Amino acid sequence: QRQRCLQSPTLAKRAVNCSTRAMATSSDENEIKSSGEANEDRFFEMEQRNWEQGFEAYDEGFGPLTCQTIPTLLSDGGFSPANVIDDRQFKLLDVATGPGFVLTAAIEAAMKLDLPEESYSHLKFTGLDITQNFLQMAKRRINAQLQKQQQQQQRQH
Repeated sequence: QRQRCLQSPTLAKRAVNCSTRAMATSSDENEIKSSGEANEDRFFEMEQRNWEQGFEAYDEGFGPLTCQTIPTLLSDGGFSPANVIDDRQFKLLDVATGPGFVLTAAIEAAMKLDLPEESYSHLKFTGLDITQNFLQMAKRRINAQLQKQQQQQQRQH
C-alpha cells in the first residue's frame, strides 16, 4: 500500500490516498454505523487508535502539504517572537501538533532572530496531540533541530 501512495502523480492525491488507507478501516466504519449512534467517547477512541496507527503515513503523505502552509499560518496567526520585551513571555500552543512541523518552524524562526540569550528563556513552545506516536515524533524532530542549531553555533565560535 505504501508503494502505491508514493507513486501517485500529485502530492495532494498522494496525501489523501495515504491518509485514507492508513486511517479508515472498514471495521471502524462498521463500528460507527452499526451502533446507530456514535458517542463522543467511542469516536475519540477510534480517532486516537487510527492516528496511532496512521502517524507515519500522515507524516509522509501530508507532511509536505502541511509544511507549505506553515509560513502563512504563523504570519496570519500573529506569530512574532521578536516581540519578547521586558521579561514578558511569548507562548505558542500548537494544538494537534502531529509530527511537530509547526513547532519546528516556529523554533527555527525564533532562532534566526538572534535575540539576546536571556530572551530565549521567555519563549514557550508547546505541542498538544492525542497520540503518543505523534508526540514522540515531534520531540525527535525538535531535538534533532536543536542539536543541529547547537552544532552550527559551535562551528561559528
